[in-house]
Amino acid sequence: MKKLGHEVKYTYEANPGEVWEENEFWIQLSAHMDPDGSLGVRQWFESPYRDGEIITVDEYYQWIFENSVPGLPEAASAENLTPLEYMRKYGAFEVTANNYVPYEKPIAASGSRISDDSSSEIPHPKSEIDEHNRVVVDGQIIGVMIDGEAKIGLGTPSRKLEFFARTLYDWGWPEREYTIPWPLKSHVHPDNIDRSKDEMLLLPNFAARVVARANRRLLQMATRIQCGCIHQTPNASAWSAVIWCVLKRKSAISSTKCG
Repeated sequence: MKKLGHEVKYTYEANPGEVWEENEFWIQLSAHMDPDGSLGVRQWFESPYRDGEIITVDEYYQWIFENSVPGLPEAASAENLTPLEYMRKYGAFEVTANNYVPYEKPIAASGSRISDDSSSEIPHPKSEIDEHNRVVVDGQIIGVMIDGEAKIGLGTPSRKLEFFARTLYDWGWPEREYTIPWPLKSHVHPDNIDRSKDEMLLLPNFAARVVARANRRLLQMATRIQCGCIHQTPNASAWSAVIWCVLKRKSAISSTKCG
């Protein structure tokens, strides 16, 4: 759009389907949920380049490429490009090769041995191993003990694989099903659908994956057609799909049997 001389503020202004780029959508939604910053949310979505303003997608990636990708600023500078311009030109930048198990990287040995395994060295004289087998220095978890060796572990607060959502718990959702991955029995669970009364589950089918995969034909269909429901009743001999198609200029109802 910019090459054609059209300036747009939001991505949905730049395509006929008015599809909002996902990053931009969540940034705007999160910031507008806390317009005055009193909830402590907006601060995380403000621009590092424009005080008090909501960050744009360009600024979001600009900051990442300038500050979080080792070697990228130097490579871009060598071609008289900004890091963002470099990534727009090439689309990729190799930070490191063969980095398949970074969590197994040993912590550099430089201090006292505090493990029963004499081959294990901990990187700081004040290092300790807590009850969860984690390497702790001055109250900070810097690694984890694996088979008697100090490893850097994962990039989580505990250096281990985490699935407990502490934030949700602290925000007033202490139930197990909300704080760890757990199936929720919702109002549309099969046990709550009375098929004897021909109850069915309505599925509003806008397929975001179509947009993500940039399939032009499917994108046109998804943005021009709203699909209603797919259901099966006890009295039907085969799956019956009823699709209510709402087109831009005309409406139509079509029915088809599957299988």
